[in-house]
Amino acid sequence: MTMKSTLLTLCFSFLYFFAIGQENNRTISFRILSNDLPLTLETSTYSPVLNDSISYEVVKFYVSEFEFFKNGICVDSLIQKHFLIDNEKPESKIIDLTGASNNYDELRFNIGIDSLTNCAGAMGNDLDPTTGMYWTWQSGYINFKLEGTTSSCPGRSNRFQYHLGGYQAPFATCAAVSLDISNQKNIVIELDTESFWEKNNVSETYEIMSPGKKAVELSNLVSQLFKLGHE
Repeated sequence: MTMKSTLLTLCFSFLYFFAIGQENNRTISFRILSNDLPLTLETSTYSPVLNDSISYEVVKFYVSEFEFFKNGICVDSLIQKHFLIDNEKPESKIIDLTGASNNYDELRFNIGIDSLTNCAGAMGNDLDPTTGMYWTWQSGYINFKLEGTTSSCPGRSNRFQYHLGGYQAPFATCAAVSLDISNQKNIVIELDTESFWEKNNVSETYEIMSPGKKAVELSNLVSQLFKLGHE
């Protein structure tokens, strides 16, 4: 083999493996929106539903137990079980799918932390109590946290606070999400906070800080707000 042929072979080999690497470099990314626009914390925006200005201070939630299905059969799952999505940290909104199956038509995951993990007590990494998403051993983790202000809220300083969690019956709040996907390389999942106000009257319910019936109702509502977006 000539030197030229060897170089061409090496070049094509590099391009082949580079292409394979690019193919496997897949992600799930979360987009947190306000009225179809990227949500920026502590910035006043207009809410058509409230017909009022609104400012968000905290948007954080747990997603867990990602499973990929093909024709109703589970074909893969992620090794890491729990992820904390924090609108203040862009890097937290991207989940690496390198090594996961690329042959699927449905994605299932949970909003929140399962009861078994809650019973194990506070842990590390995304489950570390320093994230501000853990109550106590008795109440467990906060699955979804939404805080901000709007003059439509009659609370003190017009502040709303939704800390949705609880893992013990009858107030378990971990909720399932299922999205139809068809072999998408990169999966985009959107949460538009504007939809939250369509079914939750902030003038009546503006503060949830412990497990209970209302926390369950709002947790189920939140799980229905996650939609498949576009790359």
